[in-house]
Amino acid sequence: MPLLEGHVFAQLALVFALIGLIGVLMRWTFRRDAPAQAAAPTEDFGLLVVAAQTHSAAEAARIRTALAQAQIRSTTARRADGSHVVLVFPSELDQARRVTDGPDLTLN
Repeated sequence: MPLLEGHVFAQLALVFALIGLIGVLMRWTFRRDAPAQAAAPTEDFGLLVVAAQTHSAAEAARIRTALAQAQIRSTTARRADGSHVVLVFPSELDQARRVTDGPDLTLN
């Protein structure tokens, strides 16, 4: 004699209750003890060095465009204080600084 024979609703309720119980147990088992802390921003840009610093993203993009025209690879990053920096590889730093120090590329 099977358990709850002929009672389809009761069998379905039992199945869903067991699935819910398993879900609660899994959630309890794999919970985190403490909320994850956001990593503190660092000034480590890996292999890249700062070629220019400005206060606006638009100015950083303009500097990046000038560097691209001089065939210098670059990227931008935002510092914790809100300023924007243009980053280049160390081997291209001197050339990048010459390009960014031009008369039409003033930094804010």
